[in-house]
Amino acid sequence: MLDKILSYFILGIGLYSAIFAPEDMLGAILLIGGLILVRLCEIEKNLGDKVIFKKRVKKDDVSSS
Repeated sequence: MLDKILSYFILGIGLYSAIFAPEDMLGAILLIGGLILVRLCEIEKNLGDKVIFKKRVKKDDVSSS
């Protein structure tokens, strides 16, 4: 949750800098970086809901002692 708040904060700073100080490239860099971070947070949330790799366990592999 904190990473999402931080990414939106960076996005907001970048948007503010891009609007009120367009001669600086820092605003554009922060804006693009914030957009990338927001997208990565959404991808991470979506991947967390799904199980990508399942460990296959064969029933014959169970060792009895």
